[in-house]
Amino acid sequence: MRGAGIVIGVLVCLFVLAIGTSVALIESGEVVVIHTRDFDGELHSARVWVVDHEGHQWVAPGNRSNAWFQRLIADARVELVRSGVRSCRVATVVESPASIPVLEAFLEKYSSVIRATGLLNRLLEPTGDESPPVAVRLGAC
Repeated sequence: MRGAGIVIGVLVCLFVLAIGTSVALIESGEVVVIHTRDFDGELHSARVWVVDHEGHQWVAPGNRSNAWFQRLIADARVELVRSGVRSCRVATVVESPASIPVLEAFLEKYSSVIRATGLLNRLLEPTGDESPPVAVRLGAC
């Protein structure tokens, strides 16, 4: 019985360490805050990566089921906080193949972090989203 408790304790510690490492790696790149509203009008914040491409700021959900992305689809008007500057933005979801150049910009900017967190993400979320990738252009209001 004691051996099973030790094994469970070690597994829990490894899980917490994996999550902590993933969060630390993700925060090592440029991170912005997007404020979205739910159906009740309640404000929510999400920390996401951003790239500049062809004169626009872009974000991309790693998974279409991300809560911030679902709220953004329901209400495209968001607030972006980048380098401490707040701005009103209108989000436009861009599907593949048009999103590919933007996603390549993400890979270029965040490649080391994406490689490092890729394994952790597969371990923590093994049934990932199989939908074609999308990017979100954040235009001025």
